[in-house]
Amino acid sequence: MVERRIIVDGMKLSYTGLFNAAELYKLVDYYFRERAYTKHELKNDEIVLPSGKQIALVKEPYRKITDYAKYVIRVTINMDEVKEVAVEKDGAKVKLNQGSVEMTFDGFLELDYEHRWEKKPLFYFLRAFFDQFVYKVHTERFEQGLQEEVGDLHAQVKGFLNLYRY
Repeated sequence: MVERRIIVDGMKLSYTGLFNAAELYKLVDYYFRERAYTKHELKNDEIVLPSGKQIALVKEPYRKITDYAKYVIRVTINMDEVKEVAVEKDGAKVKLNQGSVEMTFDGFLELDYEHRWEKKPLFYFLRAFFDQFVYKVHTERFEQGLQEEVGDLHAQVKGFLNLYRY
């Protein structure tokens, strides 16, 4: 059984105002592509209401660090009352979106994702022993690296959304 440790739990980001939804998607995709994550999209819903669109997106890309450990970052994006607005910027009209965005970032460290250490009870015991005492230094380094990556993504998205504050 895969051991999934929660390293970053529910790091939130809220924004209300003008933004570009397509550029926000591109930013998140580029971040993961740049760091060699494999795409995995769990949910992509869009509901059109009279008050505006409601968009729900859940991505869970992953990156294999070793044959034993991998990073999984879950990004949940919820947008409410999204409307398209024309704004004049530098003398030219630009189409932007107006609404509220709520993002949640979770980071997981998955160990033994290939199920190699579960086949026999002795292997399972050895895996628990090695995780606890021998590979603890490596696991802590992986946890710290995952925290840094989730924090970096959070900072990039926050900076991107602050670009649209006038």
